[in-house]
Formats: sequence, structure tokens, C-alpha cells
Amino acid sequence: LIENALQFTMEMETADSDADNGSEPSKSAAQMEQRNISLGNVAASGSIRDKQVVSTKKGKKRIAPVLLTGNGGAMNNVTTDEDNGNQQRNKKSKTSNEQSTDPLENALNAAEAAASAAEGVAANATNVENARVSQKQDQQPTVTVTKGRLSAGEMRIPYNTSKVITTDLITTNAVSASNVFDTDERSSKTVADCVNSAPLSTGVSSWPFATLSISRGGVRQWKDIITKTACTSIVANERILAVGTANGCLYLYGTSPTLGWESGKAFRAFPPFVLGSPVVAINLSDAVCNESEMVVVTSDGGFAVYKLPSSGPKLHYKGSIFPPMQQMLLSSISANQHSGNQPKLVRIQITESKRLMLVLMLPTSSAGRALQGFVYNRDMESWMLVADSNNFLL
Repeated sequence: LIENALQFTMEMETADSDADNGSEPSKSAAQMEQRNISLGNVAASGSIRDKQVVSTKKGKKRIAPVLLTGNGGAMNNVTTDEDNGNQQRNKKSKTSNEQSTDPLENALNAAEAAASAAEGVAANATNVENARVSQKQDQQPTVTVTKGRLSAGEMRIPYNTSKVITTDLITTNAVSASNVFDTDERSSKTVADCVNSAPLSTGVSSWPFATLSISRGGVRQWKDIITKTACTSIVANERILAVGTANGCLYLYGTSPTLGWESGKAFRAFPPFVLGSPVVAINLSDAVCNESEMVVVTSDGGFAVYKLPSSGPKLHYKGSIFPPMQQMLLSSISANQHSGNQPKLVRIQITESKRLMLVLMLPTSSAGRALQGFVYNRDMESWMLVADSNNFLL
């Protein structure tokens, strides 16, 4: 390997002395002149050491070979893949350094980078705000109706949030005509009530709960505790007591088969049935031959009709009350009577002819209200409009 110009000169002189020992002085002078020209070329193009590249691959230092031309000039180094990568990086660094010499271009580049960063921060802030608004909307149980459109994801039927919900229990002991004005006899009626209790606000971890009790003559005869929820609906017939809750469960209670509710006692006939949405309304038909029917409406607009034989409840059919609510809303918009409210459930029940009847009410912009009645057609699986307080031609 050639280290420097001096070593190159010495090696050339040694070679010449070995090959041409005793040659003519004129020939030696010509060779010396040729070497001086070669050294001048090397000096003009930089030292040979400057042409060499030190490689540190695998922790070892290596000197890349330098090729020499026939006249003693140095050619470019023999490059490897690693050297090519280094040259590319050096080229990029050189380009960036050349660009940095123009202050105007640097200022424009810096401004563009700052604008891009600010735009990214603004986009992230917008995404976070949109996610926060979407989460807040998902937590709302009721959404205002807009543009006359209702869907299961937009509307929720409000459920009862009263602290105390009461229903009378039907007993078989009829009051005689002679005792119809007896105060003691009238005060001995049996009542079922459900009292909702909110969690304590003293910082102590507690659950909401509902206390279901049966009282006769103002004296409590029996009670049950329903935890982690609140009672939204309670109804009973001669032998069954049904309770709906805010966490979407349905509780069915039975009583004495001989004394009925006169016993003042009840028991859970089944584990709670999970319906998935808060219970809005329950209606029980009178028991005929120890069999009755029950309709349950939930806040998502769904309804289900159950048969209640002595062996246990069975699903009869089910559907949704959203279509009649949608129809009522669209009718009010077409008549320019829309007040911005959604239709309200007034009553749903099973008639004596085993028909499911629905009554809806909608406040109008003229400080009045509109009532519509519907009957469910099981063959068509749709509602029929049978009455309208604002349409006398129906």
C-alpha cells in the first residue's frame, strides 16, 4: 500500500537502480523528470492519503486500496456498499448545508414546517373534541327529534322516575253491602308500593335500591329489596305482581294460590328477566281460567306480549311502537303543528277481544294536543290507525 509521496519516490528509485544499474545518465534524467511530473499530478489532485477511506466495519479499521494509473496518478477509491451509503449520507448533508446558506429559503422552510405542525395540533384537538361530544350524546337517554326523523338510535321513551309507585292489589273478599260505609272495612284494602332510594351522598360507597312492600290497612305485611336499580313500573292482577326496573329487568311475583293477596304475602316466581332497556309500561289482563296476558314496553320502543299460564310466561308476539310515533310526528309536521316534542305514550293494553291497543299524545304548537289510537294487526305485523282527535273523517 502507498502511504505517501516520499515512499512512492523511494520505491521508484529502488526499482530503477535494480533494473537499470549502470545505464546512461541521459536515461536516468528522463526517468527523474517523468517521476517529478507524476508527483506534480498527485500533489495537484491531493495526497494519496486523502484518497484513502478508513472503514470501521465490525470494529476493525481498514484502509481502502488506491489504484494508480500508468503515469503514477491516483484514481478514485474502490468503493463498497458501506462506502456508497456513507457517500449518499454525505451528499444529503452537503445538500442541506448548501441550502442553509440561503436565509430566505430557510425562513420559508421553517414557516412551512411550523404551519404543518400547527395544523396537526388543531386536527388532534378537533378529533378529541368530537369524541368527547359523541360520548356525551351516547350518555343521554333522550334525544330531541329533528327534521321529523325517529330511529332506535335517536329516540328513547322516557320512563317513570317517581320516588314512590303504587298499585292496588285485587282481593277475592268483596265488601258486603251492609259494610260498604264501614271505615275499618275500607281501610283494610291491600296495596303494593315500591319506594326508590338514592345512594347516600356522604362519600360512602352505596347502591341505589328499591323497596317493594305489601301493606294492608297501612300496616306492612311483606317486603322485598331490589338492589342496584330503581323501580319504574308496577302492576298486578288477581295472582301476579309485575315490577319493571330502570336497568331493564322484569320481576314477576306470585302469591298464595288459595288466599291470593289477602294473605299479604308474595314470592319471586322467577329470576329477573333481562329485557335490555328500562321498562316504560306494563299492563296485565284479568286472569281467565288461570291464564292472563301481559304487555311490556321498553324505552327503546320495543313491546312484547306474553302469555302467563300457570306453568310460566311465554312470548306470544312482539314488535315496536316507533312506527306509529313516526307517523304521528310526520302528520304534525305536514300540518305545521309540530311543537318540537316527540309523541308520548299514554296507554297500551290488551282489550277483552285480545287486541293490543295503543294511545299516543303529541303536544301541538297551538297550545293543544293531538291524540291518536292504534290497534296492532298480527297478520300484517303493523299498526292500524283507528282514531285521531284532529281528523274527524277517519
